[in-house]
Amino acid sequence: MSLPNPEPTIHQAEWRERRTRLVPALAILIVGVVLMGAWVGLFTFLTTNPSAKAYDWVDDTLIPETNAAGIPEFPNLSRLSTLFSADGTQLAELSLRGSLPVPIEEIPEIVAGAILAAEDGDFYAHRGADFESTLRAAVATVRGTSIQGGSTITQQVVRNLGIVGKEKTVQRKIAEIAWAAEMERKYSKDSILEFYLNSVYFGWNAYGIRAAGLEYFGKELSQLSAGEAAALATVIRNPSLYDPRDRTPNESGQIGQELVETRRVNVLSEMIEIGLITEGEAEAAAAIPLSASIIPHQNFPEPAELIRISAVGSLLNDPKFDAVLGTTPEDRLIAIFGCPADDVECELESRLKGGLVITTTVDFGFQTRANEILRDWFPLSPTGGAAPTGAITTVENGTGAIRVMAGGLDFGDDVEAGQRDYNLATEGQRQPGSSAKPFALIAYLEQGGSLNSYWNISSPLVIECDVPCGPSGGFEWTVRGGRVNGGLRSLEASTYFSTNPTYAQVAVEAGPEAMADVANRLGVSSELPLVYSLALGAGEVSPLDMAAAYSTIANYGVKNEPYLIQRIADEDGNVLFEADPKPERVLDETLAAVVVNTMKKVVSVPGATGNAANIGRPQAGKTGTNQSFRDAWFVGYVPQFSTAVWVGYADAQIPMTNITINGENYSRVFGGSVPAPIWNEFMSEFLADVPVEDFPPIPPGSSKYYITPSTEVPDILEDPLITQKDAEQLVYFAHLRPVVEEIPSLEPLGTVLSQSPDPGAKLSHNGEVFIEVSNGEPPTFPLPNLIGKTRTEANLEMALLAAETEILVALAPEFVVSDEESWGKIIATSPTPGTLVGADDIITIFIGRAPDS
Repeated sequence: MSLPNPEPTIHQAEWRERRTRLVPALAILIVGVVLMGAWVGLFTFLTTNPSAKAYDWVDDTLIPETNAAGIPEFPNLSRLSTLFSADGTQLAELSLRGSLPVPIEEIPEIVAGAILAAEDGDFYAHRGADFESTLRAAVATVRGTSIQGGSTITQQVVRNLGIVGKEKTVQRKIAEIAWAAEMERKYSKDSILEFYLNSVYFGWNAYGIRAAGLEYFGKELSQLSAGEAAALATVIRNPSLYDPRDRTPNESGQIGQELVETRRVNVLSEMIEIGLITEGEAEAAAAIPLSASIIPHQNFPEPAELIRISAVGSLLNDPKFDAVLGTTPEDRLIAIFGCPADDVECELESRLKGGLVITTTVDFGFQTRANEILRDWFPLSPTGGAAPTGAITTVENGTGAIRVMAGGLDFGDDVEAGQRDYNLATEGQRQPGSSAKPFALIAYLEQGGSLNSYWNISSPLVIECDVPCGPSGGFEWTVRGGRVNGGLRSLEASTYFSTNPTYAQVAVEAGPEAMADVANRLGVSSELPLVYSLALGAGEVSPLDMAAAYSTIANYGVKNEPYLIQRIADEDGNVLFEADPKPERVLDETLAAVVVNTMKKVVSVPGATGNAANIGRPQAGKTGTNQSFRDAWFVGYVPQFSTAVWVGYADAQIPMTNITINGENYSRVFGGSVPAPIWNEFMSEFLADVPVEDFPPIPPGSSKYYITPSTEVPDILEDPLITQKDAEQLVYFAHLRPVVEEIPSLEPLGTVLSQSPDPGAKLSHNGEVFIEVSNGEPPTFPLPNLIGKTRTEANLEMALLAAETEILVALAPEFVVSDEESWGKIIATSPTPGTLVGADDIITIFIGRAPDS
């Protein structure tokens, strides 16, 4: 495509060295300034830092160290390793993009020019990075109008070879620019373009321009017209959306073939600009509809790109493949993808050089069905705006084999078309909400706790923390989700009703270190913050993490590391690697069994949070809802499999409130309202042909986890000014139930008068503490029947009553003539016997006497 350059002089070589690092330096300055929105800052920076100093500062501070050795040789694209699912479906041909390579000299100018016009018009002019595109992408990112990469063809090659990651960060972009400059030092423009044209994905499993020409038009490159070349160039941006064969409207009403024809016009215009074709040729090309030249698919499509990406990542990085694939990145690249095209020595070596048959653990049928279910529940927004989505991950409990890892979205960079360049099922990091409660439960039980302990469920409940309560800091924790009027609830019931105040207190008892340790032991791979709110879902985990951790619980404490690669064989059928799970006990068997027994009730007990996940067979699980309704989960298991379902927004933490999902309006999305029914729908199909099994019997020794603990009665009256509400809370926090009786008293209304039992007494959790509180009314008692008693006897009886009731009443005698038998005895009272009398009341007693002489 271009003439070779003459050998540089030493001065030219030195300048090229500096210029190569200057290219990313200047691009970084532009990106940084735009991202900071600081034109004034740039002026200040440049006026206080001469250009040479500015360059040096960027060079020293932001640009990663690069060298030619860090740029791998381009793989040989002709020798393929093949990836299969567990059910025998061919998923991909592993060739680092491209299976029908062709030398750059054999690629017609009209074809290569069409690709350059669409993807990188200044390819032969820039030094790896395109300033204008980088600036445009940075501006668009700041404005929030779209997510643009601004990547040149060289940068795309750097990214596709795995030299840098794919996360959307400034640091990654800087590294990409720097390595692109380094790549252009190592390789000629033609070499880079050749690899790109032979490796870029065109959809329908067509990797490389020759494969694409045969796939869509049934033609060799020399036979392609300008219109066909422009159509192929259109596809690269998003093969799923710009599908030349697609004549069916998608969820947004767009038709792939029409989109290609529309965008093809733009590419033809660019081809005119660079002198490849004339206006007349462009008009003639645009006038031919794609339907006239597109042929039906004849070759194998790649149906599960995210599985391929995850599988390749595992093959390249997992130490368990050291003995088979080698220990260095170069060894592994050659073993999987074959020798570099220009490495004759490698071809002669006796080593693995591609051609592998790799079988994954994924069930492709159910992988596909999981994605279908997610897309039914969460269709793309017609306007291309933000919309919730989901992920489903399934792990086989007995082995750790990953059977499903559905991220719900297609792979790619076109965010508006519903694509992402990562898998939400394995890489999405989100807060698990209450699905983390089993980690706190296990930590508490390991420290001697009991499921039959009782806890204060008042709401809101304020807890003082001795370490930061949550990731944002603060030492006072206000927890909601209980009863406004207070109460007690057992730890077991608090699990299946997902009671936050209980678990906040359990977190304080167990401690953040213990909870994090349990989560990591069970299978959570992420580093969790050491805060009390871990119990309610602080920290971030992936759906795969949660499925793996719950799988360990389902196994009664036996952990199997999740894995994706089942078998590797060479092209002759010799098995080089076979997965060999290494079960590890990480949890006491009996403890795990009682946790499973409790989690069963999340689904089975009426009114529990997971009822919507009930599929009518032995199962257990837990719901989870982020406190701001930004993430919702249901993670559940049967004896054979564990599945995590996550629901939320892919790119931002957006509350799911007042939202319509699957035709139903939700004021707030909970784990039990959307993820649980999705789990039900998926698992009902997934388990249709799986025998119904029950969990094993609970092993001996479980009774200690159901003992009702004892506690000490608090001293309610220690504070003479304590209010009734505070007294009740003091009792609740002691794991006891206050029984309040309001009694008449001369003390002000609400004054706490007494308690029973006495302070320090031992009671079982949920025992009753009786509290007497003044009702603000004077005390009274019914006047006893004093008739027939002497005055002395009446005074004695009233004195005894006064001692008992602390109510003193006076007896006022009045003597009246009576028959002889009643002389000296009370014959009547006023008021009459039984009348309520109180302090300072005067009771008139009528005493019989003899008539006057």
